[in-house]
Amino acid sequence: MLMVVGNLAASGTDVAGRKTCDVSKAMSKLYKNSPKNIARILYDDRTGLGFGDLQTGTGLDRNKLNHELISMRNLDLVKLVDGRYFLTWYGALLLENADICERSLSEMGEDKLFEPADSDSVD
Repeated sequence: MLMVVGNLAASGTDVAGRKTCDVSKAMSKLYKNSPKNIARILYDDRTGLGFGDLQTGTGLDRNKLNHELISMRNLDLVKLVDGRYFLTWYGALLLENADICERSLSEMGEDKLFEPADSDSVD
């Protein structure tokens, strides 16, 4: 059973032994350019990619890519299996939702975007 929380320092387990995840930290990570690019590449290629392939695909230097992958693994967005990186289902779902959110924001006019929301205006 997965327990989703919004304010844990990192993912882990709760006192009942259930897996927990910090959605707010994970979403924040996916709204940054480099991690989102990594996630998008892994999302598009579901076969898993080695470090070198990811480095080529992202154009990131070795240290930056390694830092981002460690951070993404700690948030359970990415998993390393037999030397290949995969986007987790959790990471894929959050990436899809980030895309939906960004698309919705871009479709709404700025004049309306910062006005108070009412139940009729929220889809």
